[in-house]
Amino acid sequence: FFFSSRRRHTRFRNVTGVQTCALPIFSEERLRTLRAIHDNFADSFKTYLVSRLQMMVSVSLQNIEQVIYNEFVLGNTGPRCLYIYRIEESSTYAIFELTPELILAFVERLLGGSLADSQGKGSLEPRAITKIEQSIVKGFVQRGITDLQNAWRRLAPLTFRLERYESRADFAQVTPSNENVIVLAFDIAIGDKHFRMNVCFPTVSVKDVLEKLEGQEKLNIRAVKGRDSWTGEITSKLEKTELPVAIRLGKANISVQDMLDLEVGDVLRLDTKITGEAKILVSGQEKFFGKPGFTNGNFAIKISRNINEEIAKGEK
Repeated sequence: FFFSSRRRHTRFRNVTGVQTCALPIFSEERLRTLRAIHDNFADSFKTYLVSRLQMMVSVSLQNIEQVIYNEFVLGNTGPRCLYIYRIEESSTYAIFELTPELILAFVERLLGGSLADSQGKGSLEPRAITKIEQSIVKGFVQRGITDLQNAWRRLAPLTFRLERYESRADFAQVTPSNENVIVLAFDIAIGDKHFRMNVCFPTVSVKDVLEKLEGQEKLNIRAVKGRDSWTGEITSKLEKTELPVAIRLGKANISVQDMLDLEVGDVLRLDTKITGEAKILVSGQEKFFGKPGFTNGNFAIKISRNINEEIAKGEK
């Protein structure tokens, strides 16, 4: 998010031909406050993503930097996804940035993909986001700004409202290029894939809010819910998630010609004995051994062993 202010409390000094803005630098105490606010935001947004994506997700604040706005703009010359919001109370603006790879991962998952075909970091090629893809992920963006708003409301009654989308940072000039900004980098892990999300705002836009905290002995910004409560909520949502279960009775190898000659009524001999155990697959992964049978007029299978435990015994 980028916050810009109409007020200009700037002083300039010359540094080898480069004009820089000498705005007050945030103290360590204020940076700790910012970290607490955005850690709280990360917890809330993570819970939402787990519910929508039906996958294990983590959101964590990785870094806080104080830089010149122009450095942030020029830091990435590739395709960008910038969602600009207005802070109503101060008539300032915010930009919520998701990487194109993250948006493509959201789209793939919402359309039924598992993200399993592309492993590791950076396997989804960044590209410009289409209008349809923007529409699909708009709910994620709106929820993200709502969670951020709620995190900041522990300090001040701020209201964030979506204004527009930009794919180029130079079109999203919400503050002068030489103004000091705070950049917060988040890591979003979906399964084993990692993506980046940025929050950035000019220091002057939140300076007044943070100044109100000075002199207070203690400030409890963290969520009312502790981490244990969030864990319980996530676990509750995951427990309701439905997983496909399949039974593999056995395997057989046949030639292409035999396959072409197969007809209704033909019998295939499998590699499993009639008294042997079948494999039980959960979401395509082999989890248990079991013995097939019947119950209440339906086919059924009785779990007899855990495949992972058998593998662990074999390794010993």
